[in-house]
Amino acid sequence: MRNCKRNRQGAARTGLIMGKITQSVSWWCFVPALLAADEFLAAARHAGFTAIDLVPPEHWARVKDCGLQISATAGHASIELGLNRADQHARIEQELRANIALA
Repeated sequence: MRNCKRNRQGAARTGLIMGKITQSVSWWCFVPALLAADEFLAAARHAGFTAIDLVPPEHWARVKDCGLQISATAGHASIELGLNRADQHARIEQELRANIALA
């Protein structure tokens, strides 16, 4: 992840770092359709983003290694079978607790 550090330094020299506004960018908009994961993370860091939204758990370590934070993640697996269905509450609670533990 050395590219992340170099890109951050490059951003400082070019003035691309976003002042006092803390912003994030969504993973799914770019990876894998437009960029490879490492390219996306380096570009996000270079642009001055501090966090990434909706990163799949298998990439969380990669994001953190790049010095970025994970700002949002899916709470549970199914939108169709959500909290509006009492029969799904136990499953959703289990998924939420597992995601919190991973975070």
